Amino acid sequence: LTTMPLNIDQLPAELKQGILSYLAWEDLGNMCLVSKRWNVEAEDPMLWENFGELFNWSVEAITSDKELERLFRMKRFRSLKQVAFHENFAFTKSTIRRLMKQNLHGLDMRQCDLRSAPSDLLTTLLAGLENINLRGAVLTDSCKIKLFTKLEASNKLKTLFWPGADFTCIDPSLLVSVLSRLDDGHMNWSSTRFTPQQLDLFFDGIANRDVTMKGINFECSTLSRANPKVLARGLVKVKTLDLQYTFLTEEQVTEFFTLIAAGGSSLKNLDMRWEGSNLEKVDPIVLASAVNKLENVRFCESRLDPRQLEAILVAVDENTTLKSLDLKGWLTVICDGNQYPGEVEENWKKATMLPLLARARMHCEVLILGWY
Repeated sequence: LTTMPLNIDQLPAELKQGILSYLAWEDLGNMCLVSKRWNVEAEDPMLWENFGELFNWSVEAITSDKELERLFRMKRFRSLKQVAFHENFAFTKSTIRRLMKQNLHGLDMRQCDLRSAPSDLLTTLLAGLENINLRGAVLTDSCKIKLFTKLEASNKLKTLFWPGADFTCIDPSLLVSVLSRLDDGHMNWSSTRFTPQQLDLFFDGIANRDVTMKGINFECSTLSRANPKVLARGLVKVKTLDLQYTFLTEEQVTEFFTLIAAGGSSLKNLDMRWEGSNLEKVDPIVLASAVNKLENVRFCESRLDPRQLEAILVAVDENTTLKSLDLKGWLTVICDGNQYPGEVEENWKKATMLPLLARARMHCEVLILGWY
C-alpha cells in the first residue's frame, strides 16, 4: 500500500463542516481568519445558528434596531435561532416583521416593557416560537390573553420561562391547555400568581397525565388556595419539586405527605427549605414514612418538631430509598411548644440524636444537621 499526503484544504466541504462543528465558538471565529477558503467554510450560518443561546443578556443583548439589522447582515448570523434583547429595546412593527422573517426558534425578552408594542404582531411572533424568556417582562392583560389564545392554536411552544408572571387574567382552561403541553423539564413558576380555579385545573391535569412530569419550581408562589386533595394528587405525579415559601396550609401539607407515605408516588426530589411550609404540623410517623420513600430531601432552615426529626432518623434503615437529607440550619429545637434549655438540649443531642444520626448515616449518603 502507498500513502499519499492529504491536504486538509482538499477535504470535501461536508467533512470540513463536520470538523468545524466540534470547535468552540472562539476557535470557530479564529478559523474565519486563517484564509479566504477557510473563512468561507467557518462563516457558514449553519455552524453559528445556536450561538444566540450563549448570549450574555447583560452584555450582548440587542439594544436598538440598528444593532439588530447589523446582526442579521452578518453572514454567520443569518440562520441564528435565538436572540436576546435589552430591556430598553423598543419593539416596533418593522422590528417585529423583521424578526418574523428570520425563522427564529427563541427570544429572550426578559425585563422588556412590551406594553407599547403592537400586540397583534407581537403575539403572532411569540406564538410561532419554541422557546420564550419573559422573566420580568411587562405585558398588558389583554396582550397576555391574546398570546395564550394564539399559543394554544399554534401548539409550537416548548419552554416558557416566566417566573413572577400574573396569570390571573387568563381563562383557567386556556391557561392549563397551554402550560400542560410545555416541556416539563423547564417549568419554573416561582413567584407566579394563579387563581384558585387555575390551580385546581392545573393540578388535576397533572394528576391525570399518563406520564410523570420531570419537575416544577413553585418557589414563592402561594398555593394555599388550591384544593388539598387535588393539589396532593398533582404534586405526587412530579419527579422533582421546589415548594419553598409556597405557604401550604396544614390540610394541604398533611394530605401531600399522607399520599406520599401511602406509596405509588412519582416524587423523588423535594425542596421545602425555609419556613412557610407548615412542615411542623405533619404527624411525625406520616412525615417519616413519606421522607423515606423519597431520594433527595431538603428541609434546611425549617421548623421541624424534634419528634418529627427523631421519627425520620428512626425510619432510615436498609429499606429506605433516601439518598440525601439536608437539614442545615435547623432553626429551632421545640418540644411541646417549649424550647429546650441549653443543658437539656445538649443531653438530647448526645443521648438521642447522635446515635440515631450515626445509624442513619449507614444507609443515607448525606445527612446534615446545622449543629453537627
